[in-house]
Amino acid sequence: EYKSEYIDGELFAMAGASPEHDTIVSNLVGILYNELKGTPCKAHTSDMRVAVSAANAFTYPDVSICCKDARYMQRGSANLLNPVCIIEVLSPSTETYDRRKKFGKYQGISSLTEYILVSQDEILVERFSRQANGDWLYSSLNRLDDSLTLTAVSATLKLRDVYDRVL
Repeated sequence: EYKSEYIDGELFAMAGASPEHDTIVSNLVGILYNELKGTPCKAHTSDMRVAVSAANAFTYPDVSICCKDARYMQRGSANLLNPVCIIEVLSPSTETYDRRKKFGKYQGISSLTEYILVSQDEILVERFSRQANGDWLYSSLNRLDDSLTLTAVSATLKLRDVYDRVL
């Protein structure tokens, strides 16, 4: 009946987004479209569901990136199985969920090498990068002049563009 995420037998209703949240997501998708044009990778919007098979979960990240070997599972609609990067724009009501429970589930996706969190209330972009030994390395950026070069794909996110028309 309504857009929900499924995790461990529980449904979590997806709330509507604030104008700031929506603008940041639109900016990210636009930037990534241009950055990934001509490469074997592409960005999906929050309409693409991601299946986290190992965690019995189905989520709708704000942005997910996959490459030429993208695999999908059919279950009512397509579910991306192997994203290389997931980006979540944080909302006050979902920040703890995105940081803890959701990220914990996403760590079970073997193809995932980057998890990016973008604040909508302040200039703050946080990256978790999977290291060769499986550990996750944290880094953050907090100035409009900063740029984040994604390691999962050939793309650079300029924070000035990410936050265009927001802050």
